[in-house]
Amino acid sequence: MRIKRSYISLLFVLFSLTTTVHIQAQNTKRKQLEQKRKRLQKEMAQLNKLLFSSRKKTHSAYTKVVNLNRKIELRSQLIHSFNNEINALSEQISTNKDSIAILDKETDVLRKQYGAMLRQAQKNTNPTSFFMFILASDNISQAYNRMEYVKQYSAFRKKQIKSISIKSKQLETINDSLSSQIATKKTLIAENENQKKAIAADKSSKDKLYNQLKHKAKDYKKKLAVNRKKQHEIDRAIEKSITSTIKKSSGGKTKFKLSTAGKKLAASFKASYGKLPWPVAKGVVLRYFGKQPNAVYKDIITNLSGVEIATSKNANARAVFKGKVSAILIQKGGNKAVIIKHGNYLTVYSNLSKVFVQRGDMVDAKEAIGEIFYNKHTDKTVLMFQIWNNTKKLNPAPWVYNM
Repeated sequence: MRIKRSYISLLFVLFSLTTTVHIQAQNTKRKQLEQKRKRLQKEMAQLNKLLFSSRKKTHSAYTKVVNLNRKIELRSQLIHSFNNEINALSEQISTNKDSIAILDKETDVLRKQYGAMLRQAQKNTNPTSFFMFILASDNISQAYNRMEYVKQYSAFRKKQIKSISIKSKQLETINDSLSSQIATKKTLIAENENQKKAIAADKSSKDKLYNQLKHKAKDYKKKLAVNRKKQHEIDRAIEKSITSTIKKSSGGKTKFKLSTAGKKLAASFKASYGKLPWPVAKGVVLRYFGKQPNAVYKDIITNLSGVEIATSKNANARAVFKGKVSAILIQKGGNKAVIIKHGNYLTVYSNLSKVFVQRGDMVDAKEAIGEIFYNKHTDKTVLMFQIWNNTKKLNPAPWVYNM
C-alpha cells in the first residue's frame, strides 16, 4: 500500500513539474501575443487619426484607395493576431482544465489518507493509549523507535492538513484563472468578429472607388510616373552625397576609413539592431523598403530606398542614434534631406520643410533635426527614412523597434 501511495505521489510531483514548465511557456507566449495585438491596435488608432480623421472632402479617389489599402493590410494583421491569441488561450484553458482534474484527484487522495488517519486516531481515544503503546516495548531501543513513530505520525497528520490546504488554494487559483481566461477569450472573439465586419466594409468602399479610378487610369498613371521620377532624383542625390562623403574620408575607396572612435560608434549602432527609436514621436508606416506593386495599379512597381512614415501635421523628424550631420540636401521643390553619420552607418531623413541642424553638428538620439513637410493636396505629413551601411541600402524596418 505504501509503495502504491509513493508511486502516486511521484506521479503527482512529475506532473506538477511538467505542468508548471508548460504553463510558464504558455504564459510567456500569451504575453508576447498580447503585446503584439496591443501594438497593432495602437497602430490602427494612429492610422485612423492620421489618415481618416481629416474633415477634408477633396481627397482624390486614388488617395482614398491608398489609405484604405493600408488600413485593410493592418486589419488583416490584427485579425491574424487575434486568431493566434485565441488559439493560445484555448490551449491554456485546456491545460488548466487538465491541471484542475489532476489536483482534484490529488486532493481526494490526501483527504482519504487523512480520513483513514482520523479513524485510526478515534480508535485510540484513550489518553493513555500512546503512553501504554510505548511502555509495552520489549526494550529501550524499541521504546525509542515507538516514540519516534508517534512523533512522525503526528507530524504526518499536520503535513496532510497543510497539503490539503495548499492543494485547495491551488485549485481555487486555477479556477479563478480559468474563469478569467474564458472571459478574455470571449472578448477577443467578439473583437475579432468586429474587425472582420470592418474589413468587409473597407473592401466594399475600396471596390467602389476602384470603379471610379478605371476611367481616370491614364491621368493617374502619368502623375505616378512624375512622382516616381522625382523620388528617383532624390535617391540619386542622396546616393551621390553619401558616395562623395565616403571617398573623401577613405581616399577614393567605397568604404569609410574609420578612426578608433568611429569604429566604436559603428559597433554601438550595429548593436542597436532592432532597438532603434522611431524617427518620429508618433507615426505609422505607409510603405516599406524594396520593390512593391502600387496600391491601385498593380502593373506599376515601386522600389523604395527606405520606409515612408505618416505622422501628424507639423511633426518633427528626430535622429534615431547619436552621430554627426554629414550633409544637408536641398531637393527639387525646396524640401530638404538630412544625412547623419554613425561610424560607417548613415541615417537619412528626407522630405523636410525646415531643418534645425547644420553640417558638422553632433546630435543625440531623439533630437529634433527638422520639421516634416505637410502636403495639403494629400493631407499627409510623410517622412522618408533610410539606413545605409557605407554604400549599401538597408531595410530600416528590422532596425527600428516594433516597426
